[in-house]
Amino acid sequence: MLKQIITETTDAVVAAVQGVDDILGALTDTVKNQVVSVLKGTGEIGGTTIETVASVASGAVKGVGEVGASITDTAANTMSGVVNGVKQVSGDVLEGIQGAAQGIVQGCRWCSSGSYQGCW
Repeated sequence: MLKQIITETTDAVVAAVQGVDDILGALTDTVKNQVVSVLKGTGEIGGTTIETVASVASGAVKGVGEVGASITDTAANTMSGVVNGVKQVSGDVLEGIQGAAQGIVQGCRWCSSGSYQGCW
């Protein structure tokens, strides 16, 4: 299920940022919506928040890596989207932050490993 979340988030971010002027705004909104969706849809507001949110954040970084954006801006806007999404479903914001940090690092490792040549 976590791989599916990563893939769905990557695809959603790529679709959201195509042809828009404000890539980072689209990223923040998409991440927030994905977090809300997966946490509400699975009822996983609790012990698995970290893993679920990490999957969203990782997918978001991969998606932005495919279209190009600053890694620092991507990390900041991904974190913002996660915090807003977790707050919206009354989840544990600290777990959300931990998951976002974990996912951002995973996504950056994927990009820097050469798995995808379009990353930063």
